[in-house]
Amino acid sequence: MKVYGDYAFYKDTYKGELSEEKFNRLAIQASQYIRYATMERSDSYEGDELKYAVCEVIDIYGKFESNMDGRIVQSENNDGYSITY
Repeated sequence: MKVYGDYAFYKDTYKGELSEEKFNRLAIQASQYIRYATMERSDSYEGDELKYAVCEVIDIYGKFESNMDGRIVQSENNDGYSITY
């Protein structure tokens, strides 16, 4: 599977703050998400917009993970928005 971005772009151009280890792990997930969302058309695109999109998704995933603090969601309810850990 193709990963749409690298740590050098993330750190130097996008100015991201995650470690390289965390970036590499989340880059795979972010690339899979973008590939799914674009119905695989992203595989043939090479522009910087794709790299920026991956960086954004990586940061969102990273913030979500840091907010979880290692906790596991036990249940969720969107009627009154409730999450139980």
